[in-house]
Amino acid sequence: NPSFELPDVPTGTYTHDVPTGWTYAGTDLSYLELVDHYPNYYPNTPAGEQFVSLGYLHLWENTGVEYESGKTYTLTVSLAKYADLPALGGVIQLGYSNTSTGASDAMVAEQSFYNADLSSVQWTDKSVTITINPGNTAIGKYIVVKLVRWGAWVGFDNVRLTTN
Repeated sequence: NPSFELPDVPTGTYTHDVPTGWTYAGTDLSYLELVDHYPNYYPNTPAGEQFVSLGYLHLWENTGVEYESGKTYTLTVSLAKYADLPALGGVIQLGYSNTSTGASDAMVAEQSFYNADLSSVQWTDKSVTITINPGNTAIGKYIVVKLVRWGAWVGFDNVRLTTN
């Protein structure tokens, strides 16, 4: 569910439902909005019809895929800030879990973003890349993608993980 299309949300509205396949970590689901076209506050989505907007919490997804030695992993996420609020920043992260369904046990790589990096009129791609060298503790452990938000609302969409 990389573009947060499930569960389906009526056009022009949002819910506080957790996107299918993702798990939230935070204190209050009111800081999670699953959005379908919200043109007064965000630009049109770069992928699909829906996106997720986060404030003061994070989402994570265990991919069920293991890190392999010698491979390079790139996580790319499209981001946009909420039109009328200052965005403090956040992080996109690659982590690993010892189980195929668990949360991240450790972080492998991350990319921070800040208010100046984002727009309320277009989506911006941010990426983080890591090569898993021989001996890395992540080898054989499960890839976990984490989207972290500090402060005011930011939209996340089009989550892509590539390997080469």
